[in-house]
Amino acid sequence: MMMGSETEFGILGGWKLSKADKIQKHVKQSQPFIRALKEGIYLANGSRVYVDLEKQNEYATPETTSPSELVLCELSGRQLMSESAAAAKHTLLCSNVDPETGSTWGTHENYQCKTHFNQTRLEHFYPHLVTRIIYTGSGGINPDHPGVSTVLSARACKIRAPYSAQGYSCKSLVFTKPEQYCTGDRLHVFCGESLLSHRANYLKYATTALVAYCLDAGLDVGPGPLALSPVRVLRSINRDLSIVTRYKTLRGKQLTALEIQEAYLNDVSARLDILPPWASEACERWGDILRKLRDNDPSLGRQLDWMIYRTAVMELASEFGYDEAKLASLNRAAMPGTHPKPLNRDMERFRSFRAAANELYVRFHILGAESLFEKLDTEGLLKEHHLPEITTAAIAANVCQAPSGRASNRSALILKYHGIDNYYVCWDRLLDRPHFKEMAILDDPALQGDEPWQERKPGNSNCDGYFENSTLRQTALNHLQEGNYERAIELYRTLLSVNFECAGTHMHIARVYLLSDHWEDARKELDLAWEARASAAKYVVARILFLKALVALVSGNDATSFLSQIKGCLKDRNAHLGWTIKPVLDHLVPYMAPAIVNTIQAVALALCERDELHALEAIPEWQSIPCTEFEEHPPAVGEESNEPEMDTFSFGKIVSASETEIVVKEYDFSIDAETEVTYVATPETELGNIGKLADLKPEDAVVMDFKIINGQCQLVTIVCEVKQPETPMLNLFDDVPF
Repeated sequence: MMMGSETEFGILGGWKLSKADKIQKHVKQSQPFIRALKEGIYLANGSRVYVDLEKQNEYATPETTSPSELVLCELSGRQLMSESAAAAKHTLLCSNVDPETGSTWGTHENYQCKTHFNQTRLEHFYPHLVTRIIYTGSGGINPDHPGVSTVLSARACKIRAPYSAQGYSCKSLVFTKPEQYCTGDRLHVFCGESLLSHRANYLKYATTALVAYCLDAGLDVGPGPLALSPVRVLRSINRDLSIVTRYKTLRGKQLTALEIQEAYLNDVSARLDILPPWASEACERWGDILRKLRDNDPSLGRQLDWMIYRTAVMELASEFGYDEAKLASLNRAAMPGTHPKPLNRDMERFRSFRAAANELYVRFHILGAESLFEKLDTEGLLKEHHLPEITTAAIAANVCQAPSGRASNRSALILKYHGIDNYYVCWDRLLDRPHFKEMAILDDPALQGDEPWQERKPGNSNCDGYFENSTLRQTALNHLQEGNYERAIELYRTLLSVNFECAGTHMHIARVYLLSDHWEDARKELDLAWEARASAAKYVVARILFLKALVALVSGNDATSFLSQIKGCLKDRNAHLGWTIKPVLDHLVPYMAPAIVNTIQAVALALCERDELHALEAIPEWQSIPCTEFEEHPPAVGEESNEPEMDTFSFGKIVSASETEIVVKEYDFSIDAETEVTYVATPETELGNIGKLADLKPEDAVVMDFKIINGQCQLVTIVCEVKQPETPMLNLFDDVPF
């Protein structure tokens, strides 16, 4: 299994394109490179470096074959980026959340799998992702809490969905990427974060790779799917620093996050015979960290990022004169709706403490020698986080040296051909664009020599990835708009031959057939698009349904079922995106019953712009169509789907509580005032760390996920913000001043 990571860096003082470009310029001066076909450059060490979103520097490690190798490459990349930033007189941040604004960016993980992770397989994968933060969390304070509420992972506070695909804007656990760049499928984990501890970073990659490897092989590992939304469980675990809350699985067990991790470890350890050579040592290290978590071993305060940061925050709190009880009291007082409020001077001092805690987080994550983490490490206060194979000398050597395998082969070609105009490279190919030639970059270093150049055909190369295929798709659209239908279909078929966004591409072909009056052919393409919808963005799914409705209407059939599903789709803000549908509508309107035309045209506008929904909802014919809740990822035959809906999130103070409902005082930002809201419990409500609803007392701070059903706020899950457990105090700052 190949694996790699992509690290997005913050810049001290804020992102700016001029800053990022200046840093990128110094990266180019560090070693030979060839331009990347998509954006940025590939370095002689096998990595790709570029400026993402026109503001931030991103470093993608070369592909590796073990977690130790990946951690080494990642640390070498950080050293290179730190040196380049220093030369540009800027400072990079190796973190993933701005503690002041709450904005977040990623450190993404990639794992090579033989097959696609369908929804059933993902349901068995999610429990690992949401519970691994007990040792892979980077720490921080909750950016959504007005006080100083420490959490396992600040980035986890910003995860909103378990799964997303191209075209979605939400932060998710897993994200489907259109580019693969390897044999098989690319599992792209979206919820990770940069870690400073070598041990925690190793465990992040090792454990996730092993779980993915087993699931990819068809093995049943772990406790099975969660009974609750994985995002709800993640939120709860993130706040539960004592790691004692239990979560129900579909197999009926109630397990803590630690027990879920132990279930994965036991199952993976039993299959070492099929796992990579490094798996045995990885399982030993995995088991060791879980035992220490169970025993509350004080050494974890020198090994795990979240514990190191929390210890530092509590020492900072003592300097402000706050103990655990006082801090808990001030956190409750900071919540909206608290009366009476503490004295202004007390809250002013508490706000100063919050600012100092945020500054502490930033200082920990500065990239380079000025990092507070590095200073503590140099003092020998964090020695347990090191691994024997990750040495300073090895990190320095890998700054300009590629790991073995395909990365080494790519490095050799970069060293040979760098400096030649119009040569481009990507993960798996070297390209001579003017002469339409390409050279494959092989995985096996024993096979790589001067491989023969081959004629390059548009659309058949992974290295062009989304960039070239998107260009080809635009060319097909141009032909469609010019009436060159046969050429448009030919280009769309070329995209299908490389499995490029199959659902959307079949949908585009159907659009051509509708314009050329081949309605039966359009129906067949839409059926194929529907079968491929599992990896499609929500707006693509909505478009498929819309075209299916058009085919039904022009054929004289009832389209209610399709319109009903569109109505369900339109509840999701990701179902809206501009597209070229007017020519199709203008062509087909004469074939439709006049009574439906106004509604269909309004639906088309609403699919393009969310702001058009209000006009659609005012049409009586649309009001009469029932709404069908749409399942984005259908379950396998005979299996139940557990894909959750997006939750509504709120927090506040208890006013009153009974066995079946609570009244909560919270702040309504839409009216800029406090308000009281009634929430109703159902038999499915998950009470988190609460025994029963009636146990809640006035002024208890609660955090809730809920749904609005028939105007009623129904609780999905509720957690009481209790006093956080004490962690070992290590007096880290006796010799290191703030």
